Amino acid sequence: MAPSKKHHFVPQFILKNFQDGSGRLFVFDKETTKVIPSNAGNAGHENNFNTIQHDGQVINFEPAFDKIDGNAAPIIEGLVKAKGKWEITRQQKNDLSIFIAAQLLRTKMPRSQVKHLYKDINDWTDKLNAKSKHHIPQLPNLTDDDTKISALESLANLDDYKSKVIEKDILIFKTDDRYPFYSSDNPAVMLSARPDRLPGLDVSGTDIYYPISPTLILCFMDKNLKPKIIKTVYTAQISKVPIPLEIQQCFKALIFNEIVKINNEYVDFYNSLQVNSSSRFVYSNLDDFKLVKEMIVENPNIKSVESLYKIGSNFFPQIPPGQIAVIAVSDEEYFKVEIINQSDSAFEIKFKVMDVMKFTRLCSIKGPIQSIGIFIDQSQTRYTADQIISNIDVDTQTITFTNQDPGVEKMLKHIEQLRQKGKKE
Repeated sequence: MAPSKKHHFVPQFILKNFQDGSGRLFVFDKETTKVIPSNAGNAGHENNFNTIQHDGQVINFEPAFDKIDGNAAPIIEGLVKAKGKWEITRQQKNDLSIFIAAQLLRTKMPRSQVKHLYKDINDWTDKLNAKSKHHIPQLPNLTDDDTKISALESLANLDDYKSKVIEKDILIFKTDDRYPFYSSDNPAVMLSARPDRLPGLDVSGTDIYYPISPTLILCFMDKNLKPKIIKTVYTAQISKVPIPLEIQQCFKALIFNEIVKINNEYVDFYNSLQVNSSSRFVYSNLDDFKLVKEMIVENPNIKSVESLYKIGSNFFPQIPPGQIAVIAVSDEEYFKVEIINQSDSAFEIKFKVMDVMKFTRLCSIKGPIQSIGIFIDQSQTRYTADQIISNIDVDTQTITFTNQDPGVEKMLKHIEQLRQKGKKE
C-alpha cells in the first residue's frame, strides 16, 4: 500500500473533536474571509508536506508522527470524556508533553518563520552594505526542502523540547457548546505572561495553550506560577481577604485537577490567540467566525501570517494595535494601558480609557518603576528603566514618570529643548 500524500500538521484525531454532529468542520480562510465546510480528513494537511527530495532520494518523515499521535490520542480522549476532574499518570504526561512539543514543530509556521528570518537578515545586511565599504555576504534563499530538513533536524531534538514542556503544570479550562473554542492550522500557542516579552520554551513566564475540543483547552502553565498562586491563596485565607475569582479557579485547577469553567471573555481571548497565531486557517464546529472577522478589520496583517517574530522591528504580537504603554512594577506585576500622548523628556501617560483600579494601584507606588515600554501598532518605539512617578493629576487622569537619576533627566530635558528649538528654526 502506497503511503498517503496527505500529511496532517494538525492530527486528524484532534480535528475530529471539532466536527459537528454531521461530521462537518468549518474552516475560515483568513485570506479570503470565506468559510469552507470541510472535515477532519481534508483540513489541517498539505500534500507531501513531510516529503523531501534529497540527493535523488525521496524521504517521507510523516510516519515519525504516528507513534507520537498514537500515544497521545487515548490520553486526550480520556481528558475530553472527564467529568469535573481529570487524572493522568506520569507516563501519560510524558507522552502528552512529547505530543505538544511535536505540535509546536510540525506546522507550517516554524518553516515559514525560518524563511522569514533569512529574509529579514538579508534585508538588514542590504541596509548595512549600502552604508559600508565592507560587503556582508547574503544568506542563501531557502527552498521548501531546506525548511523541511530544518523541521526534521528539530524533530531529532524532540526530547529537548519535551523536557521544557513536561516541567510545566497542566490546567484544563472549559466553556459550553454555545460559545466554543477555536482551533487552527497552528494550534499550540505559546504566550508570555508579560506582553512586552516574546514567548519561548526557554523564556520564564511562558505558557502553552492547546484546544482539544470545542469545549476544552489545555494550559501548560509556567512552573514558577504554582507556588505564587498557592502563597496568594493561603495568605488571603489567613488575612481573611477576598480571593480574586481567577486565582481561585487556577488554585482549584492546579491542586485538585478540577476542570474550570471560564467566562466568554476568556474564551474570546484564547480564541484570539488561535486567530493571531494561525498561518491562514481557523477551525470551528460552528459556522460562527464573528471574532475572526472583527480582528481582521482591526488588523488586516493577520490575514496571512508567515512569522510570529520579526528581526530588528521590535514586533510584539501580544500587544494590541494602537499606542500602548506597558508599565512594569516588577517581573510579576505590570499594567498595559492605552495612552493619548507622551513627551520626549518624560513619560506622561494619559489614560484613554480610565481604569480606576489600575490608576489607583499606580498612584500608590512609592519606589521606582522597573521599566516602561511604549508600543505603536505592536512595535516597540521606546523603552526606559528605573522611572519614578513625579506627578499625578487625578482630574485629567494623567501620571507623569521621570528618570530617578537627576542627571539622566536633565540630559533628556536638554535634548527636548534642542529638538523644540530645531522645530522653530
